[in-house]
Parts: sequence; C-alpha cells; structure tokens
Amino acid sequence: MWGVVAIAVLARLTVSCGGGSGSGSGGSSGSPCQMLCEKRNSCSTAPDEQVPCDSICVYGGNYYTGLAPTPVCPNLAAQTSCIAAAVAMSCEDYSNAWEGCPTCPVLDGSPCASDNDCQKYEPNFRCDLSRPGGYCTAPCQTADDCSPGGPEICTSSSPPSFDPSAPPTQLWCILGCTSDTQCRTSDGYRCIDISAALGFGLCDVPPSS
Repeated sequence: MWGVVAIAVLARLTVSCGGGSGSGSGGSSGSPCQMLCEKRNSCSTAPDEQVPCDSICVYGGNYYTGLAPTPVCPNLAAQTSCIAAAVAMSCEDYSNAWEGCPTCPVLDGSPCASDNDCQKYEPNFRCDLSRPGGYCTAPCQTADDCSPGGPEICTSSSPPSFDPSAPPTQLWCILGCTSDTQCRTSDGYRCIDISAALGFGLCDVPPSS
C-alpha cells in the first residue's frame, strides 16, 4: 500500500522527470493519470524508478491531485486531450506542459449513494448519507490523510451517518474552499468560513438557524 510519503514523492518525481528524448507514453486510451504515469516511467532511466501505474491510477489523486480518474470531473475531455498532448512531448518538455491542464475535483466531498462509490477509489473513505446527495469522507489525523496535495481539510464536524457515535474529538476529511463555486451548490453546499484569519472555509451544508 502506498503511504502518504511515497505518494508525495511520486508526485515530485513526476514533475522532475529527467532522461533523454521520449515519445508518447502509450496508453493513450487510458485515464489522464495512466497516461502521465506511463510517460514518467518511459522517461525514467533506472529500473528501480518504475512505478506501478495500474495500482496508483485507480484514483488519479494517488498520483497527483486533480488528475482523472476521479468521481466527478466536468473537465474530463479537456484534461484528457491536454495530457495526451503533453505526454507526446519530449521528457524535457512534457512536465511544464501538463501542469497547465484542467484539473478534476478531489474524492473528498464527492456525491455518493453507498460506501462503494467512495471506496472503489480509496478503501478508507465512506459515504456520509446524512449530507445531501452523500458526501465521501474519511477519518483523519492530518490533512495528509485526505490527500498529500489538498484541498481537503482534516477537521471536526458533525458525526457522519455511518458513525453516529463518533466522539467530538474525531476528525474527518472535509473539502476546503475559498468560494461557493467550489462546492456542490446544487445540493445545498456552501463555503462556510471557519476562520477569517485562515482565508478559507469548508464545503458543507450551512447549519440550520
């Protein structure tokens, strides 16, 4: 199982891939994560630098935050074509190109109807059905337990439906935000300020008055 540190290292390696010239990575019919991961492997010169793309790319956020596959991705077509164009470049050029591609939302805060909707991407996530449309979340101790790159926040919140007896000290992964547009407004979610000093909030349902 890839730990948080290993995942963060993989993300850095993706950006700093060295090596000589390279053609496209292959796997062009796969997800953007798969294409980018295979490109990284093709640019690696040492066998021990190869990473298992099929395992890592079950959820794109395991490789780099914002990559598909992901539960919800309005920009999937644009991201796929952008990543495909980037990985067709040389090993020296592709990393600068793909960093400007459209991103997808992270797993945390995604809609769900059952635990499987979240766990098929990350086994430690559950579906909180007490929130409108369901809400993928997971217990955490730090934000790195949610993803190494954000924008999730590890914070206390109302106990989820699958663990109503959770102690008030239990922390959960909640989607961070700076504006309502980053939240599922159609389901009633808003960006709720938690601290004016921090400059960000949480995508959640406003408390009833």
